[in-house]
Amino acid sequence: MIKSDIDLRGAIQQARKDAASPTTQLQISSLITPLITHGLLLLLYLGGGYWVFKAFNESAWGFVGVAMMLWGGLFHGMILLFVYGFAGYAALFRPHWFQRVIERRHVERVNGRIEKDLLNGDVDKALDRLRGLLSIYRENFTLRRRLAALLIEQDQLVAAGQLIILHPRATPPEQKAILAFKEANGNDAFQLLRKSIKGVSGQNLSKQSRLNLADLHRQIDDEQGQASWQYRLVQQYLDYTLHRPYWQVLWVEHRNVLIELVIALSLLSFFWFIQ
Repeated sequence: MIKSDIDLRGAIQQARKDAASPTTQLQISSLITPLITHGLLLLLYLGGGYWVFKAFNESAWGFVGVAMMLWGGLFHGMILLFVYGFAGYAALFRPHWFQRVIERRHVERVNGRIEKDLLNGDVDKALDRLRGLLSIYRENFTLRRRLAALLIEQDQLVAAGQLIILHPRATPPEQKAILAFKEANGNDAFQLLRKSIKGVSGQNLSKQSRLNLADLHRQIDDEQGQASWQYRLVQQYLDYTLHRPYWQVLWVEHRNVLIELVIALSLLSFFWFIQ
C-alpha cells in the first residue's frame, strides 16, 4: 500500500479522537470551552439542586437536591479548579509545558547545524538535513517553508511548489513556485492532488489548508481520477474534517456534556411538574 494512503487513513481515524495532537501553545479557546461547558453545568446543578432541596426538604425528594449540589460542586467544580489552576501555574512558571518539547528541541538542534552548513556554503547538506527533519515532522509548515525557500534559491521551483501548495498563506515567491509546480504537471488536477498529499498525514492541517486541498479535489472531473483511491480517500477526509454539519461537530466534541445537560434538565423538569 502506498505511504500517503496509510497517512490519510490514519488522519481520518485520528480526527475522531479529541486532543489527539498536543497543543503547541496555550490557547484561549482551550480555556473558554471548560468554562462554558462545566461552568454551565456547575451553575445548573447548584442552582437547580438548591431549588429542589428547598422545595422538597420535607420529603425524601430533598435528598436528590443535595445529591445534585454535591455532584455539581464536587465534580464540575473540581474540574474547573484543576483546569484553571493548572493553566495558571503553567502559564506563569512552566510555559514550555504547552509546547512539543521534544520536537522543538530537535528542530532547534538541527537548525543550528543547517545554519553552519549555509555559512560554509554547503547548501546540499542543508537541504538533506531539512528533508530529514521534514520526514519526521511532516506537517511542520515552518520546516516546509524553509525547505521551499532554499529550493527556490536553488531555482528548484517545481519541488518547492509541491511542498507548499497546501500552505494557507503563500508569499509571492511561493506562489510563483506553486504556479511552476502546476505547470510542470500540466495543470492536471488529479496529479496535483496526488502529489500534494505525499508525506502529508492531514492530522494538523489548518482549515485554510484543507480548503486548498478541497479546491484541488473539486477540480478533478474525469472519471478515471474520480475512481482513484486518492480521490475517494481525500473525499472521506474532507467530509469528516471540513464538511460535517455543525450539530455533528458539537455532538462529537461535547457528547458527554450534552448528555449530562439533558439529564439535569430532565430532573428539573420532573420536579417542576410534581411540585
